Amino acid sequence: MEVPVTTIDVADAGTSAAGDSRLAWTCPEPVLWTASEPTPHGAVYAGFVQQVGERFVAVDGLGAALGAFDELELAQRAVAAAVATTLAASIWMRQV
Repeated sequence: MEVPVTTIDVADAGTSAAGDSRLAWTCPEPVLWTASEPTPHGAVYAGFVQQVGERFVAVDGLGAALGAFDELELAQRAVAAAVATTLAASIWMRQV
C-alpha cells in the first residue's frame, strides 16, 4: 500500500526561514501525519500531527508538544515553524 506524501514550505510556516526547505508529510494511518525534511545526507525526522477528537496535536522532531489546533494545516505549519526555528540547530549538529 502506497502512503500518500504531501509537502509544505517551511518558509510559508509564518517564520522568517530562508530558502526553499520543504517538509514531506506521510499519512501512515487515517489520524496520523509524519513529517521529514530532506537534507543532502538523507531525510531528517521533523515531527508529527495526530488527530485527537476534533483537534490536531502537533509534536516537533524532538518530542516537544507544539499545541492542539482546529485545522490540520495549522498543526502542520506549527511543525514546519519548529523545524525552521528550534530544530534548525539540532539538524545541523546531526549532520556533522
